[in-house]
Amino acid sequence: MDFKRLLVDRVVQVLLFIIILDAIVFVLLWRLDLFVNGDLYDFGLVFSFDWASDYWYYTGLLWGFLFGSTALSALSIIPHYQYSQKPSRTSKILGFMLPALSIAYLATSIYSLRQIDTLLQNRLIEYGLPTNFNWGSSYNPTSASALALMVVALIALIIPAIRTLEIIKIEIIRED
Repeated sequence: MDFKRLLVDRVVQVLLFIIILDAIVFVLLWRLDLFVNGDLYDFGLVFSFDWASDYWYYTGLLWGFLFGSTALSALSIIPHYQYSQKPSRTSKILGFMLPALSIAYLATSIYSLRQIDTLLQNRLIEYGLPTNFNWGSSYNPTSASALALMVVALIALIIPAIRTLEIIKIEIIRED
């Protein structure tokens, strides 16, 4: 495997950029989880399985789908490399399907983060968390940063998928 040649490829650079963004998002989400499971109790939150089960559900979805999206982005490098070495139908199909599936996973992660935000902003008042800017000034910038990076990664994932579709279109035109 020629890593120098692989790293010069624009699509591979985009995929590596997405993986780096996802790594930063993992750190931000870890900080958010520490905040919810520790710091919010200092602001008056009372633990209840009613809100915690929803939080755990969406947190599990968020982590699972974000990890899946990151893994699919990393795996997308393989068919792209294989296509650059020896074009095949399989590498073209996988070159499109892996980023497309990664887009779906990342969209589910974004949905899960928005559900967690909604839970914290709207439901936790019932469990002793006051609606003030003290805890929101710590939570919201971190959550917004994670969300923004996830959206950037989602938009960037469109590039490998479109690039593969362009290759398929060019080959179909050549066959005619």
